[in-house]
Amino acid sequence: MAYQKKHCEGIDSLEGILYDTDIVLNTDHVVRTAERYMAARGIAGSTLCRLAIGNSTMWTRIPSGRVTVRNVGRLMRWLSDHWPDHLEWPPDVPRPEPASASASETKEVKAA
Repeated sequence: MAYQKKHCEGIDSLEGILYDTDIVLNTDHVVRTAERYMAARGIAGSTLCRLAIGNSTMWTRIPSGRVTVRNVGRLMRWLSDHWPDHLEWPPDVPRPEPASASASETKEVKAA
């Protein structure tokens, strides 16, 4: 069976993407959550995406939907795992279960 990358086409294409077994998100969720994290850490979108998935160009492609479902899921899981304790997760955005309770404490991100 051939592997085919699934891309999200258009700004509304992230609407309803399942990135966990029971969590659904849209483009606005991803952008607002990432922007809150970036503001708290003092980093740029390209830095966040480089840290989270190893691809600094992904940030510019999120609004247009030119990202893979897999990478959006990886970004949201990374944000959840590294979310600062003092910062409130956006209340209307479903949060993936962090990999461990101490992940945000042990893997501090410093501005590059």
